[in-house]
Amino acid sequence: MSALVQRGSAQGRPMALAVTIALHVALVAGLLAIKAVETVKNHVIPIQVKNIEEKEKPVPVVAPIVPVLGRFAAVPQPTLDLPDFPEAQTIEATAVDIPQDVIVEMTRRVEASIASVPDTPLRYQAVRPSDDFYPPQALRMGEEGAAIVRTCVDAAGRLSGVPTVVRSSRVSVLDAAAVKWASEALRFQPATRAGAAIAACKEFRVSFTLH
Repeated sequence: MSALVQRGSAQGRPMALAVTIALHVALVAGLLAIKAVETVKNHVIPIQVKNIEEKEKPVPVVAPIVPVLGRFAAVPQPTLDLPDFPEAQTIEATAVDIPQDVIVEMTRRVEASIASVPDTPLRYQAVRPSDDFYPPQALRMGEEGAAIVRTCVDAAGRLSGVPTVVRSSRVSVLDAAAVKWASEALRFQPATRAGAAIAACKEFRVSFTLH
């Protein structure tokens, strides 16, 4: 039995030795590999950059163009054949004596035609009702009344002055509202006499009634 043990131990020694050597070789190889990697990491190869300056290209100088005027041939002027006009003749005007009776008759007809045009009175149109000018104070107090306002208009149909109260409504705020209505809410057509527009005045009754 001892002989078998010695034989087995004799056979296992070379194998153990081979394994030990292989482990040492692997360990050394690993250390060398790590060292190589660190060396590569630490050894940085610098990159050289060289700046190349671009030279400005010269701008070509262009000679200015000088305009040269050519000589043109003279253009012949057209000749116009104008007819011969007769010499101007002087016409002498002679005054015509109109008989006096003819002048009187013509004047009478003109006056008659003017007198035949009928005269027209001052006309007006209300563009807003008087209720739009009813004072709020009078509405709250329940006050009513009517005022007569006199308005004068020139020949162009414009107010020639501020309307005036001819007869009061006995309520001051209603009188003021009537004057404002006559000043702002009326449009006038002037009166005419013998066909011509003239200045005229007219009186209006302005009523304020609660409905």
